[in-house]
Amino acid sequence: MEEIINTTTQTPIEIALGIDEHGMTTARKLYEFLEMDKSHYSRWYKQNIINNAFAAENEDYFPFAINGECGGQASKDAKLTADFAKKLSMTAKNEKGEEARCYFVAVENMAKKSTIAWNETINKSLLELKEMIAVQSLQISPLASAVTELCITVKDLISDKKEKTSAYNMTDGSAITVEEAVDYLRDKGITIDLDSLYSLMIENKMIRATRSKWRLPLKKALTDGLLTTRKCLYEVDDVTKAYEETMITPIGMEFIESRLCC
Repeated sequence: MEEIINTTTQTPIEIALGIDEHGMTTARKLYEFLEMDKSHYSRWYKQNIINNAFAAENEDYFPFAINGECGGQASKDAKLTADFAKKLSMTAKNEKGEEARCYFVAVENMAKKSTIAWNETINKSLLELKEMIAVQSLQISPLASAVTELCITVKDLISDKKEKTSAYNMTDGSAITVEEAVDYLRDKGITIDLDSLYSLMIENKMIRATRSKWRLPLKKALTDGLLTTRKCLYEVDDVTKAYEETMITPIGMEFIESRLCC
């Protein structure tokens, strides 16, 4: 197992979740944090991680085994990415699940801010380099031309990286969750939080809120192609239950952006 970073620099929730130097927790640590029945861990692990149709091994989770004591059977565990751990936390449907989800959302937002700051630093450095080359170009024209071409190549590589690491791509026809929609809008420079987006969707008759605080898609929004759903599973009192998670289509995102720009 990878070495855990010095806990003296970590917050209490990071210590509880066993966050490592790569920002990853483990399935067992997350399960314990969510305060679920310890005797059902193996079933939960198999159902929500190994047999999860929406998770990919070595992308969302990285399995490993913990050697059993005194010759006992090895216990199964897995490193979890922040994004996958956030989704698993949502299935807990309790206060600890919400606490974990909020932590992983904050981690994602910090990562995005770091990426933006890094890109700004690179762009500023490139601008300064090009200005210096312009001053020196008359004296060292051959070298200036070569460096200019190199700057263009570097900028193209940065642009390619930015496109590849873009959080969500709506051009491929994929639907995204409401939480992912908030991140997508923020990436486009639109300031909005989760509650505000839910309120907008309710006002525009895309969803309705139930007494139990579920937000359910309205039939017309589904028919018009603004929303869709996907089936998700979670356990309550050792009983596996299913629910339909609301997903926003590319058409739905266009509709929401048009309302935000009004």
